[in-house]
Amino acid sequence: MGLTLGVVHAQDDMMGDEPPPPHPEVVLAPPEGFEPPEDMPPRMTGDPEADAGAMLDTFFQLMDADGSGAVDFEEFKAWVHHVHMPPPGDMMEEGMPPGDPPMGDD
Repeated sequence: MGLTLGVVHAQDDMMGDEPPPPHPEVVLAPPEGFEPPEDMPPRMTGDPEADAGAMLDTFFQLMDADGSGAVDFEEFKAWVHHVHMPPPGDMMEEGMPPGDPPMGDD
């Protein structure tokens, strides 16, 4: 879990004096009081691509609080640390084609 906490600290530092990025951003972090299970061994191999996949798998398993194999909205919300949604004009300047639906309007 130290790796995830390290990522959170890096994100917090990035959000300091710098303006937020001109695109939607969601930062996930363990909820307050979260303790990872002791039987979850680190699966790092030294291969950055494989390790990124293993980290995402582990993160998903930790977020899936009820063990259903799916992360429902309430499980996801519990892990949301920070959300940034820039004004629509900022996204357009970055090359988002007009008419693309915003995420989450399905």
